[in-house]
Amino acid sequence: MKRYMALQLVRLGCIFLVMLGLLIQEGRIEGSALLGIILLVGGALGFFFLPHTLAKRWKNLDVSKDEDREESRDE
Repeated sequence: MKRYMALQLVRLGCIFLVMLGLLIQEGRIEGSALLGIILLVGGALGFFFLPHTLAKRWKNLDVSKDEDREESRDE
């Protein structure tokens, strides 16, 4: 359940970055246009790729822990 919540918080944070980038681009918040674009693109990329990357990393950690347990049983 903790990992699920972490994935959702990552997505929520990325949505926040996209919204902040949009607000900067529209001029509702002061900031350079470059900063707005960076936040917008970074948030969008993070929304789509970070949760998948985290899930893949966690799965690899689980597999390595299972292998360690099997090795300790064999000894």
